[in-house]
Amino acid sequence: HKNKFRLMSSGHKKKKSSKTKTPSEAIASEFRRWKKKALKDCDMVVEAVNEEDTILELRFSSGTCTLTFPQDYPKDAEGWYLFTENDDDKFQQWMEKVNDFLESGPKKLSDVMDKVTETLISLGLDGDIGGDFGAEFHEDDPFDGQSETPKKSLDKVDQEVAELEFAHSTSDAATLRLIQDLKSLKRSSSKSCGFSAEPVKVNGKANLYHWEVKLFDFEGPLANDLQQFKKISGKDFITIHLKFSGDYPFKPPFVRVVEPVFMFRTGHVTLGGAICMELLTNSGWKPFNDIEQIIVQIRAEIGSPDGGARLDLNQSSSAYNESQAWEAFYRAAGNHGWDVKGLGPQMFPKI
Repeated sequence: HKNKFRLMSSGHKKKKSSKTKTPSEAIASEFRRWKKKALKDCDMVVEAVNEEDTILELRFSSGTCTLTFPQDYPKDAEGWYLFTENDDDKFQQWMEKVNDFLESGPKKLSDVMDKVTETLISLGLDGDIGGDFGAEFHEDDPFDGQSETPKKSLDKVDQEVAELEFAHSTSDAATLRLIQDLKSLKRSSSKSCGFSAEPVKVNGKANLYHWEVKLFDFEGPLANDLQQFKKISGKDFITIHLKFSGDYPFKPPFVRVVEPVFMFRTGHVTLGGAICMELLTNSGWKPFNDIEQIIVQIRAEIGSPDGGARLDLNQSSSAYNESQAWEAFYRAAGNHGWDVKGLGPQMFPKI
């Protein structure tokens, strides 16, 4: 059964309280008011609310999505963010159109929901819908502290991430998405997939916009090279860095190998250490890609038989620098005809 908001009983009037509403209380109240005026050809409902991360889980006839609301709403009405895991082009268009609107300034929940539903319908994604939107209400209210449905308690990952201090926030939407990616990674078995990934620490604080990744457990000649590299450096892994901008997930991260140095034109690694992949340009990037998917695809490219990855063990004490990587990135994109307009060092916060 779908969990939907419960209408407040009209049997008695509640005394007005001077107590400031929490963000979730304000959202619940505004949603109820919006529901009465909502489009009648949309069946979107609230499945659940994650108050810790200020995220609504929404369901409609043709799919699901999450809507992140501002942490200090309604005092601060900026920081909305819509996300769907559906990689269909139309759903991605829907997500981009809505988020472009959300990033244009402060928004009330009614404006947000109008845009979400109107864009959904304009793209033909509302499916075969009948009946009034929100016409039926169950007793369980995801926002109601007295609801019989218990609130979702924080799991180990939620608690771990909640205790982190973050070094920087370029934009609320990007930060919240990066936190979601971080939680997703911590819940996955990434080490069994041949990598580990963590935000770089700055004065003890996690920089969500700059990640260090270690790739390991390769096979074939690359594995032999890494064993030789370990004898020299003590490291049997490849270190790569990912940098994210405030436009993430609508713009790709910049990804480069730090060390070891690869032999020229092997492993899809450029002369300057950038990764030669269309995925990391405007031509191949899709907003549904998350950090785990990015790393998995990069590791697969480096380790693929056709890449023929080999290390230049004569340069075992050397490492790539970022300016070389950018130059190589532009060269590779130009050779392949990939769009890199707007991508560059100026996108990324200096911390």
